[in-house]
Amino acid sequence: MHLLNTSTYRLQTFPDVKKRPPFAILSHTWYPEQEILFKHVQGQEWTTQYKALKGYFKLMRACEQAKTHGLEYVWVDSCCIDKDSSAELSEAINSMYPYYRDSVVCYAYLSDVSSSSEQDPRVTNSKFRSSKWFTRGWTLQELIAPSKVIFFSDMWTPIGTKSELRNVISEVTRIPTTLLRVHYPKAQPFKLSNYSIAQKMSWAAKRETTRPEDIAYCLMGVFNVNMPLLYGEGEHRAFLRLQEEIIKGSTDQSIFAWKAQKGSGEARGLFARTPSEFMESGNIIGGKIQNSYRITNYGLELRLPLLRFRTSKNNSLQSRTQFRGGVLDCFDKDTPGRYLAIYLKHESGNHYVRVRPDLLFDQGVNEYYFKGESYMQGIFVKEPPFFPFSCRNPPTPGIKFTFNDIHILDHHPQSLHISKKNTPTPSLLLPFKEDSSNFFVMEVKTQIFNKTLFIVIGVDTSDGSEDLWFDLIVDAEAEESLKEVFTSFEDGGQRVDKRMKTIAMDYDEVTKVITQTENITLAVYDTGNYSPLEGSRYLVNITSDLREEGIVKSVHQESSPMQTKHKFGQVLKIMKLIK
Repeated sequence: MHLLNTSTYRLQTFPDVKKRPPFAILSHTWYPEQEILFKHVQGQEWTTQYKALKGYFKLMRACEQAKTHGLEYVWVDSCCIDKDSSAELSEAINSMYPYYRDSVVCYAYLSDVSSSSEQDPRVTNSKFRSSKWFTRGWTLQELIAPSKVIFFSDMWTPIGTKSELRNVISEVTRIPTTLLRVHYPKAQPFKLSNYSIAQKMSWAAKRETTRPEDIAYCLMGVFNVNMPLLYGEGEHRAFLRLQEEIIKGSTDQSIFAWKAQKGSGEARGLFARTPSEFMESGNIIGGKIQNSYRITNYGLELRLPLLRFRTSKNNSLQSRTQFRGGVLDCFDKDTPGRYLAIYLKHESGNHYVRVRPDLLFDQGVNEYYFKGESYMQGIFVKEPPFFPFSCRNPPTPGIKFTFNDIHILDHHPQSLHISKKNTPTPSLLLPFKEDSSNFFVMEVKTQIFNKTLFIVIGVDTSDGSEDLWFDLIVDAEAEESLKEVFTSFEDGGQRVDKRMKTIAMDYDEVTKVITQTENITLAVYDTGNYSPLEGSRYLVNITSDLREEGIVKSVHQESSPMQTKHKFGQVLKIMKLIK
């Protein structure tokens, strides 16, 4: 562990935890490109060389504040971690919670709360309540772990301590006040263990991180787990790994008590994709039944009481297929004794998937259901492939495509509105205009394909309906420009210039009418050894059923079209928009 000496402003290393001196620690939000970093503090004259950086003032005041508390050292994440060393970065992130827990005092610097204002932080619309510090993923553990936290405004005027402001902090963060009182550092893990997994996840539901994977990594300390950092794996994969680590040491089934976005009809597994799906889980209490889990190639193996029922015509599921109610050993604290359950769809044997993941329902069953062999059943629930593309209603007429775990390197036409272009969750609006083409081309990089692709997406409105069409340019590296790709297409998806290598089927097979009542799924999936085009292993198809097993025909072969069965991999869901 590197600590910054508050008098000499030099880093000193303390590898032995037992010989580590008392230290203060800083919690803050970063200034982009303006922080004092590890490489900066290596020089002899760094205190004069980097005065122009915004982070300099913050660091110097943190040192001064530590000296007023009689502390010779301070730890600041921006300059006390060598981020060029992956081993050191991994060690620091896995040790972050203990760092804050073991500090003598934590200084929470709120750069967006003005010192010139004498506003009471407890008032409803105070700047303190709206500070971005409360919205960041990493600051959750930085708030919980230390025994003492002092909040400071932009000019380092004290605002109050965590204990003094615990009521207003609890209102902002939904963290119980009992966790915000002064405590002995070693006692905090015992306090945390009094809260269910679902409750702790709910505290992170509205928080964000700059790097998508950090929304999982920043929670490792809260759940007392460790795992390797794999930047580039994406938010959903990282969060899945976090949950898998959590269940290795916990039998709390509230980890399965999450809700997907309202109206979500896709089949899911038992794990959530992001902490935001625990938004409404703050009151869920875990039970006391000792459960066991096993992660297998068939999915998560566990035992649950299964309630058998058939849905009626008036039921929202509207299906004749048999469904089960999987009863979880957890309940809402306002309705004790009524255990929560999820909808499970039986696929084959003892294999199930979760359906209507936007719903939880309670059942008036008692704990004997979890002990009786006649009710408990061993099942497997597999996580379906993650779907990186989604579409939501736009603020203006048209279609707004929101992409997950995809980087848009460039797009054409340039006139299209694109937000957050260089982040893992960009969005792009395709408006319906008479004077513009209703399609666009993107050069993208995805975690799934691990290569650069050109994706062409359009909506054909020529016959009065709205037909979605899609194409991939599999030889993206060989193309000269996005404009050249764009001009090789026409509205409706017909190819003008067919020299470029694409993998979409003929026009009739890749279009689908977007109706008001039907979700449209566009799938891009790997064909394994079967390659309809030399050098390509991907095909595209559109269906109205996410899990439908269908036939794909290749029209690129001179002989009779080859057929291959598939199950969909990555998809793009399109919904009818109200104009």
